[in-house]
Amino acid sequence: MKQYFTLLFLIISVVAYSQRNAPVAGDAATLTDLIHKDYSLVDISKVKEEMNRDRKKVISLLRRYIYDCKLEVYNTKVGSPEKEVGLLEAIQYHNNIISENKSLITELNEKLLKENKSSFSAIKIDEYNQNILTARLDIEKINFSADSLKLTNLKDCSSSNPYVKEILKRFSKKYEQSYASMTDEYARASSINNINKSLPILGGDLALETFIDGLSGFIANRTKQELQVYAFDKLKKYVELTDCSKIEDPKKKAKCLEELKSQQKKQQLLAELQIILPTTTRFLKDYQLTNINNLGNDLKENLEKDFDQLLVNIPQLKESNRFKDKPELKLALKGVEFINQLNKTKNPVELIDILSRDKELKELLFEVTKEETAYENLNAVSLLVHSLTIVSNSERRFVSLEFLSNYSTDINYNLLYFGFLHNQSKYHYFIDGFPTDKLMTNISVDDLENGISKLYNVQQDIGRILASAERIYQNARKIRIASQNSETKIEPETVHIYVEDIINFIEDSYGTYIEIRTDFSISNPVAPEENVGTTATSTTISVDLEKYFSTAHFANKLLLDLRKKRYNNVLFDALSLGVDLTEKSDLNFDITEELARVLNFYANVANAKDSEGVEKAISAFAMPQGSYKSKQKANIYVGLDTYPGLIFGLDLNGYEGNESAFAVGITAPVGITIKPKFTGKGSFFVSVIDIAAPFRLRFDNADETRTISDYTFENILAPGLYYSTPLGDSPISINIGTQYGPQLDFEENSEGAITNTIKDSFRIGVGLVVDIPLYSIYRK
Repeated sequence: MKQYFTLLFLIISVVAYSQRNAPVAGDAATLTDLIHKDYSLVDISKVKEEMNRDRKKVISLLRRYIYDCKLEVYNTKVGSPEKEVGLLEAIQYHNNIISENKSLITELNEKLLKENKSSFSAIKIDEYNQNILTARLDIEKINFSADSLKLTNLKDCSSSNPYVKEILKRFSKKYEQSYASMTDEYARASSINNINKSLPILGGDLALETFIDGLSGFIANRTKQELQVYAFDKLKKYVELTDCSKIEDPKKKAKCLEELKSQQKKQQLLAELQIILPTTTRFLKDYQLTNINNLGNDLKENLEKDFDQLLVNIPQLKESNRFKDKPELKLALKGVEFINQLNKTKNPVELIDILSRDKELKELLFEVTKEETAYENLNAVSLLVHSLTIVSNSERRFVSLEFLSNYSTDINYNLLYFGFLHNQSKYHYFIDGFPTDKLMTNISVDDLENGISKLYNVQQDIGRILASAERIYQNARKIRIASQNSETKIEPETVHIYVEDIINFIEDSYGTYIEIRTDFSISNPVAPEENVGTTATSTTISVDLEKYFSTAHFANKLLLDLRKKRYNNVLFDALSLGVDLTEKSDLNFDITEELARVLNFYANVANAKDSEGVEKAISAFAMPQGSYKSKQKANIYVGLDTYPGLIFGLDLNGYEGNESAFAVGITAPVGITIKPKFTGKGSFFVSVIDIAAPFRLRFDNADETRTISDYTFENILAPGLYYSTPLGDSPISINIGTQYGPQLDFEENSEGAITNTIKDSFRIGVGLVVDIPLYSIYRK
């Protein structure tokens, strides 16, 4: 039973949320078309059927916007003797009459054929046909009466909404006149149904993520597997924050605190840099930075991860000393999250919904303004923008300026649109004092009858939102066309402009609502009707969100720089954001020459196209090399090492029944090196895995796209034992020993195609290898 209640609750919740996001303008336009529909143009044999279908559609649409309205149960009398029954039972009664008389006609025809009679009783046939016709008319009458009762009930439930009440009165009158074949005073021939009512929110069914791909897949897989050994001691030392709390000596601690005070500017910016680049910071802190193999590529990979998440990391600056206890700055930082929200939405309407439900944004707005008006405005903007949509082919679209220009001069449309808008605000958005209250007070139904121009200012404001939406559509269309053409590249600047349009749309929508709120309160805003739907000057954004939208534009600029790989600009701008948002008295946080050098180094590493580029960036930063030397100088050493190179020896393939053979091959074992004091420079190496096949493929730089795939850990497992001794002071070593495996190898055909080969082996041999320490576990 609990499951049924849960399912029922979910269904109710989905239905309620769906109505909250109802396409008000689209529904209003549909009903406007229906009230003007001329049934005299419909085939007379189908007119009642079509009228019945339209009435039910009208009732269904209107009922969505009328909250908590209980409709009376329709009853009628049928049969002889008469008895009172419900709608469905009454229709079934008359359908049975139709079926019975059709059967009688069929039986009569069959009897005539069987008896081979050329004449028949026309009186009987006419009687049966008349019975069928009467039953059908009764069904039409029952449907009309039931629908009329529903329209009356809905009208009675709309006493607090004069606009919706008036439109229900008009529909009731229309269907009474049409049913009685009287002149329909609301019918009119119009080409309004042929106008371009809507435009796709994103230029088609292409999802937003197609355009904003720089946000979701920024990390490029272009790192190679082998790099030279480099040390990052100097970098780690610079970027570490000074921590005096761990110093026990009072004098040293006092000196540390004094230095820390003099370096406040550097410490502040370094703290913010660590917030902006958290993955890189953790990478530098966690590694034992003693010339670890592949460190350059690891740094590059971590930097790329941070750049990929930069617009997620920047808002975390709110935890830094400069932003703490400053809600106005935290509110501005929320603007960076605006860009991040694009990945979670398929259209700008959903984006407004996310903003209107953001609890942190609500709290910050209240903390800054000391009132709830600003956040309530966001909720109202969500309602307003949703109301300007239409659902076409299951796709939500904005109504077009052409749509507004045509429908906004129709009193029925205005009664429907503003009447629905009022009920949506009251029953689904729970907005107290939504401006439609004042509209209905200041502009009565009679006022609208005398001239639509009294809504001119409001329609102008709505037109401004749609003009902004059309700019989104135009740029989205260009991107869509380009994405369908394999020869056309979508430039980052094109995406940047598109995102700017989305920010401007939200910004304009918010500012426009503020103006609409003012317009609704004016009793007689009169202007020429022919200008309805044209664009006007830009709106004024309330001060509480000015920095929020300003930061959103800033984040979009960062996104462009990220896609253009202008990492220097990205890092400098990201750090200067805190400075730009801070009051002038705090603008002494200049980026020092040392920090600028680190930022440039980060940018150069991230920009490197390959391992060689990473090596050049590291060399430019002047890092020391040669961790193997420190290993050779140690008396006792235990560490994780690898020895790539050539192996000469006996390969025993007994597991497959093959004969032993002397062979020369590539080796790249990874394992533990143990160097006791008595062995001098020599050491023992216990291999665990051997990645010879991938190493051999990567050793040739001719083709970086080929890979070996579909292998398991077991295929590279290679336990073995070697004695290793260096050749002089060089990293070249001689390894002597034995090893099982690895199983993994590959074959390459004449066309360069690679095929994995898996075979067991056991080898005894001598290797000429390069000593590359990976991680020092213990050294003395």
